[in-house]
Amino acid sequence: MMEAIMSLRQEFSLLFWSSVYTAILLVPSLALLIFDSRVVVGANPWVKPVKFELSIGREPLGKAGEV
Repeated sequence: MMEAIMSLRQEFSLLFWSSVYTAILLVPSLALLIFDSRVVVGANPWVKPVKFELSIGREPLGKAGEV
């Protein structure tokens, strides 16, 4: 697994670092999702950012499988 991550880091550097950045952003977004009780049009306003960060963070795993 580590060699796949290192290969990903070398071959898709920009994708790798953007995924690391979104993983870092995921932490406060999850905290706000849990602790923010506001509701906008029937949903917590932090659901959309969390879904986006999860989808971007998963992308390198798909690329690692192709390498």
